[in-house]
Amino acid sequence: MYRCVVTGVCQTAINTNTATLTIHAPATINRQPASAEVCAGGGASFIIAVSSVATVNYDWQQSTNGGTTWTSLPSTMSPVLQFVNLPLSYNGNRYRCIVSNATCSQRETSAVAQLSVRANPTVGLSAAPTTTLLPGQSTTLTANPSGSTGGVISTNWTLGGQPYSPGSGNTVVATIANLGVYQVGVRESWPSGLFCSALSSSVTIAASASDRLFIFPSPNDGNFSVSYYNAGGVSSTRQLVIFDSKGARVFQETFPISGPYTLLPVDLRNAARGIYFVVVGDAMGKKLIEGKVHLR
Repeated sequence: MYRCVVTGVCQTAINTNTATLTIHAPATINRQPASAEVCAGGGASFIIAVSSVATVNYDWQQSTNGGTTWTSLPSTMSPVLQFVNLPLSYNGNRYRCIVSNATCSQRETSAVAQLSVRANPTVGLSAAPTTTLLPGQSTTLTANPSGSTGGVISTNWTLGGQPYSPGSGNTVVATIANLGVYQVGVRESWPSGLFCSALSSSVTIAASASDRLFIFPSPNDGNFSVSYYNAGGVSSTRQLVIFDSKGARVFQETFPISGPYTLLPVDLRNAARGIYFVVVGDAMGKKLIEGKVHLR
């Protein structure tokens, strides 16, 4: 507070009225907005923190040409600028905030924050030549992930909802040994730690019902597999007996089975070359089917 005291030779001192000096501090930025990186369709926020006794005015601005020109954004009188469901077209936009307060016209401009919007990858999944198999048949599942847009592309397979590691690459060979629902995930990873991902549609590889006895390969060198349809796919056992052309039993074994088909391995490489008779029985030994195999 201030006043003036006036004195002279003829009068007593006279005091002026008291005057108050008020100094208004400008708004001061103490937290700058940080750049953001998101996947397309995601959200991002830019935050600024300001010190001010008086009410702060926030003027968020956007540049779509690398900072050459700026446009004020409407309805952004807040320390937080928030976006949801960002399109890829926002990639590279820049943002800043100009702050002031109600009592001081001095304005302060924040640092510039950049928005990076990354494209989401895509992946297709197909099977050829078929999605239904018999013993001895196979089909190839092929994943077709989109190319890199600057990050590192990786894929992962699942079978029946569980991680499946058939080896590297984008193809998997399916047989009756690995039936089920296949799906592929694709991920594009960026140095910041951000990753954008997608899932393919699912492809089901199933078994075809058949009343045939499958013996393959045939002819063979004595090392072959036998399989017969297991209706209902319940877990049980099967008996496998093999006879030579004279009726002598040369092989007998009981195998656990599950699912529609189980491959029963046979090794007769030490047996003589010729025609052998294969008999498949149920858990009690009752004959289900019989066939022939040629060892040569």
